[in-house]
Amino acid sequence: MEVTDTGVTTCREPVLLGRDEDGNEFLLRLLYRHTLVAGASDWGKSGIVNLILKRLNRCEDVDLYGIDMKPGAPELGPWRGRMKALATNAGEARALLEWIRGECDRRGAILAELSRQAMAEGRGPVRKWIPGVHGSAIFLVTDELAELVRQDPELAEMYESLLAIMRFLAMQCVSATQQPSRKVFGGSTDARGNYANRISTRAGEAGHGPLIFGQGCQTNGWRPELLDLPGKFLAQTPEHDTPRVYRAEYVSDLDIAEEVGFYYSDVRDTEPQPAITDEPWVEQFAPLRFPDGSQVGRGQWPDLYRQFADMADGATKKELAQACNISRDTAMRAIEEWTRHGVRERRDGRSTRYYLPKEGA
Repeated sequence: MEVTDTGVTTCREPVLLGRDEDGNEFLLRLLYRHTLVAGASDWGKSGIVNLILKRLNRCEDVDLYGIDMKPGAPELGPWRGRMKALATNAGEARALLEWIRGECDRRGAILAELSRQAMAEGRGPVRKWIPGVHGSAIFLVTDELAELVRQDPELAEMYESLLAIMRFLAMQCVSATQQPSRKVFGGSTDARGNYANRISTRAGEAGHGPLIFGQGCQTNGWRPELLDLPGKFLAQTPEHDTPRVYRAEYVSDLDIAEEVGFYYSDVRDTEPQPAITDEPWVEQFAPLRFPDGSQVGRGQWPDLYRQFADMADGATKKELAQACNISRDTAMRAIEEWTRHGVRERRDGRSTRYYLPKEGA
């Protein structure tokens, strides 16, 4: 089944994944929901993930991130050119998850400030991050979640914590795994409950159905082990609570290449290649630090400090408040904290300007 060009350019709309035997469309709502894609190897699980990526790639209000820790990142590697970052080992995955946790704090602080302003004006609180209004949505796509946990069991706890807190901030996970058991999530809890969308291609055994759709699902007709063709799937979502077999649209390698914007060459490159290092990750996801070398903590206004650090000539309290759309009281409290950690000050007319010391100064 070839891929339909739906023309959808926002994640606020559901995406088309396929159709049932009667030709009825299956539409999947991704925003504010985590999505679990399960199934045995070679039965279309990766194809559904690629289809979701293709749909999200057309959305103008989405930033894509990925984790693929198989050697060479075979599943998500082709999408690297369209992702903000793709983690391919345990160190990169940890850095990415820590960055996402910090982004949760940043977005939460913005919503809190917007709520304060809205309540002061007699309007209701701002409870959700709206893509296209407050900023982009973030989708973290993980191929084979079990591999992430095997390489670093502590990552399971980090991942589970994010699943619980990030949805209202328009930050969603699309997680693929062959068997979404408790062991995949570290053995301490069943984090599958955080996935409102559960999709399964053919399962390897009859006992895998309850791991995906919950205990007792088989008596209600949820039997993924009976699916007989690659690309066929069952889906359990808030809009789809009755088992029905769908066939996913097929994303070919050429479709992915066209989507990413380049084709792999058949000509072997004989030039020596640079060594793969973690240097880009060190720069992109390194902990935010004050001039004295201490790390900027969650209670030290890291979102504001990041913007302040980008101001070439520093800022007065008034300028910081205006640039970050916050109150002067908040700007004053933040700056007073930062000056204890190396941020400097100088007179600028009647005001005081705060700035970061230059390297070596």
